Amino acid sequence: MGATLHPARRRGGATCPGDRWFVDETYVRVAGAWRYVDRAVDQHRQVIDVSVSKRRNLAAATRFFEALLAGRERPPEITTDLAAVESQGVVYDQVRA
Repeated sequence: MGATLHPARRRGGATCPGDRWFVDETYVRVAGAWRYVDRAVDQHRQVIDVSVSKRRNLAAATRFFEALLAGRERPPEITTDLAAVESQGVVYDQVRA
């Protein structure tokens, strides 16, 4: 259920992401319904991936990180915001193994 803000990036129209990624999470209203939005950006503020989900749980975080890391070189550093530490930090450890 992930979405990318810039479809050209999927076609290879943008530069490769940097080696430091920042992941944050927020709760926004989309078409009248509240949704969780996970977003990954690099140190140059280039958006790497965005995911929108109904729930904030381990399954949603796992899907986000699997999609984020699929087909990409693993960065040496991923920083999460404090809200995402419990779910996404654990998932990243599981996915990168």
